[in-house]
Amino acid sequence: METLDRKKIGMNIKVRRMQKLISQTALAEKLGISQTHMSNVDVGRAMLSLELLLQLKNILGCTFDELLCLEDENKPRKKRVRVIRYLD
Repeated sequence: METLDRKKIGMNIKVRRMQKLISQTALAEKLGISQTHMSNVDVGRAMLSLELLLQLKNILGCTFDELLCLEDENKPRKKRVRVIRYLD
């Protein structure tokens, strides 16, 4: 069984939080934890409980596997396609 990389998970949470334009303080309030604890999660010094991780995945709009960086590394990723619209 592989172990969870808290630093990688913390960085993933931070990136997803910032993409949603949610501050550390606001997310901490939504989860009912202190801003200091949220900061510790972001840098990998602390981990959230399972209950809070389930709330967090809903807030950030991702799957549990995405949140915990459990996606298969060998699985091909979807390519992002940039769509450019031309106006007549």
